[in-house]
Amino acid sequence: VMLTGIVFCGGKSLRRGSDKGLLLKDGITLAEEAFEKLRSLRIPVFVSIHPLQQQTYGGIFSDHLLIADNLQPAIQCEGPLKGFVSVHRRFPRNDLIVLACDLTEMETALLQQLQSAYRSHRQQYDFFAFSNKEDVHEPLCAIYSAKRMNILYQALVMGRLRSYRLQPILSA
Repeated sequence: VMLTGIVFCGGKSLRRGSDKGLLLKDGITLAEEAFEKLRSLRIPVFVSIHPLQQQTYGGIFSDHLLIADNLQPAIQCEGPLKGFVSVHRRFPRNDLIVLACDLTEMETALLQQLQSAYRSHRQQYDFFAFSNKEDVHEPLCAIYSAKRMNILYQALVMGRLRSYRLQPILSA
């Protein structure tokens, strides 16, 4: 099983009004910063985008690194979940470490700790994430096993998901 990094940049930018992955920090985009953080783990890294972002992100990353949301019309799904499932369909056997491009405070050392926990305990768990003081997991900086992603995908295809929100789905 291979661990694959995914930078989440997809979205319609409804809350912010502009594409957060394209915001600059120290002369590079937030998407590039997140990409480099995951790449420092010495794993393959890709960028999850909304199809409308293909041209813009194609100017920053090679096209083969971009994964645009792509689900069959019969599968109803919105938000980050659509990105998760699109990536899983591209790499159905890979475990995924995801990092949202706007989690700018996430340090490389913390990502390395997450990767280390995964390496040590991947046979026992299918989800690795940081949690806050209220024990709420951060779903957009976490590792998901291919097994967990397949279960999620099957539930989506069968219409068994009551919500497309990541927190209740992935932390269950």
